[in-house]
Amino acid sequence: LAAYVNPNALWLNERQDLAWRVCVCVALLGVPAMALNLCGYLLFPPVWGERFPDRDRALEELGGRLHFRFHHLRRRGDSPGRTKSAVEVCVDVLSRTLPSALWEVEVVTDDTELYVASSHVREFVYKPDTTQSALALAQSKTGGGGSRKPTHHGPTRTRVCHLLAHASSQSSAHWGDWIVHMGTDAVLNQRAVDAIVFHCARESRLVALSPGKRPCARRGAQGAAYPGLTRTANDVHHGVGPSVLAWIPAVAEVARAGECHGSIRAAYGFSQRVVCPVPECFVVVPLELERGLGHVPAPPRTEMTSFALRAQARGARFAWLDAGVHVPVRRSLSALFRLRVADSAANFALWRRLAHVNQDDGLRTGTGTGTGTGTGTVHKRGGNEAPGGDLEPAVDFTTRFRFAALCVSSALAKLAPALVVLGAWAKRRPTGGSND
Repeated sequence: LAAYVNPNALWLNERQDLAWRVCVCVALLGVPAMALNLCGYLLFPPVWGERFPDRDRALEELGGRLHFRFHHLRRRGDSPGRTKSAVEVCVDVLSRTLPSALWEVEVVTDDTELYVASSHVREFVYKPDTTQSALALAQSKTGGGGSRKPTHHGPTRTRVCHLLAHASSQSSAHWGDWIVHMGTDAVLNQRAVDAIVFHCARESRLVALSPGKRPCARRGAQGAAYPGLTRTANDVHHGVGPSVLAWIPAVAEVARAGECHGSIRAAYGFSQRVVCPVPECFVVVPLELERGLGHVPAPPRTEMTSFALRAQARGARFAWLDAGVHVPVRRSLSALFRLRVADSAANFALWRRLAHVNQDDGLRTGTGTGTGTGTGTVHKRGGNEAPGGDLEPAVDFTTRFRFAALCVSSALAKLAPALVVLGAWAKRRPTGGSND
């Protein structure tokens, strides 16, 4: 109706009107994602935050140390300044919140010039070796249904999975510890720390109280990713730029937090299953699951989604953390659009590989040895119990269908707001009438 009030609106011709109707029909495919996000907002309001118990009591039941892990990939264009700033904030928040003996910050990178000067930070520099050549050759033979052929025998390019596997092998974590994946530049806050401590203490308590005949497996957990300003990082790196136009993509990126509190939170609350793309930061994983599964090559920014789906195929479960970390916003609408398109393409590429999860496990770059827990411990634990049994051959069809449907619906859900904005400048011709 705004188009008929706007004096600068233009009438659509027959072809334009037909294209408009087609876009409206296609936008209806985004209704499932929009409905699921709305359901998540109504049933799990983020403004009604969960109240965590006393922190000192939870620390007594923690059962292990917390390892906050950052990764920085120079080839992908990650900003070293943002990573250093995020690490400094993480150390500052943890120093004021937890005893120093219960946490450690890890930074894994392929950049030899990235140096974080702190006594609480361990930095791992990954240097490619000849083992990547065998990995690339095997992947080219088996990946994608076996249709691809090897193109070279030299060292392959470094990926995030290589960094994560290197950090897992070099880390000082032992059985009972937890790995908190912080991505590249996620900014930690005190509520996120309380949520992590409460989840880890609860899972450790459940494992200790479980009967010997049916032992429980510790669940992983995931929280939200909030774009924009924070109380601890109100700067140009993590906050909104100084210009007024910078707030437009910042407001548009609020949808990322909406997706976390909507579809992902509803899926974890109802079934504790991964059916949506998982953000690459703020994922809590028990050490035995981290080293038991390892990391396989995955499309960009889908490494944690691939890990969660592979873990779920073996019976692991994930819980929701009623907290979140803050991530930088994009500087322009074009950068935000390119990011959304790249994420949709990467999720589609990951969906094509879900049926070949076992072949990818043969190429995993992690290891399940050296910690006192082998891969058999993780494989035998199904869900929150450990009845034993054989592994599923791949990610089940229901999960693949839900993942594909939500990826498509989430991508098309962005079309409806665009049509609403463009509708103020487009007058539709009535059926059977004219614009005279």
